Amino acid sequence: MSVRKQKGFTVLEMLIVLSIGALLAAFAIPGFQDMSAKNRVNSYAQEVTNMMALARNASVTNRRSVVMQRSGTGWEVRFDNATGTLLSQQQSTPETVQFTIVPGDFARVVFDPTGYATVQPTNMTATSPLVIALCDSGSTREMGRNITVTRIGRVSSVQHTTPATCNP
Repeated sequence: MSVRKQKGFTVLEMLIVLSIGALLAAFAIPGFQDMSAKNRVNSYAQEVTNMMALARNASVTNRRSVVMQRSGTGWEVRFDNATGTLLSQQQSTPETVQFTIVPGDFARVVFDPTGYATVQPTNMTATSPLVIALCDSGSTREMGRNITVTRIGRVSSVQHTTPATCNP
């Protein structure tokens, strides 16, 4: 008479594997959420930076003033003034991405035909660039970037240097 071998897992083995999997998931999910938040902010910062670069390039190339301004929940780039010919438009800001702008009375950035930038209604001085601070409210960690436009029209995007920028 031969003894038949059982194939499969015991309940105890299955519970151990499931508990290890749950433990790994508990550590991985917050990291994934932070990664998603960072990607949202980086993507939006890249869009805004690209639009500003487009506006500056169009102003120099066409020897005309180009305006970049907020439009509803997005941004738009136009020739000459706030109601001129539309060059580009970004429809909406992601829901969790919030931003603050310095100076606070910023309405639009105007790039003149030489590529220099002016903030309206407030004029920038050589020492006071326009700064757009982007933050993601879907994260408890520092997930933000600063977009800076200098008076000479240089546009840059860098990660925040202090956690208090987004999470005071």
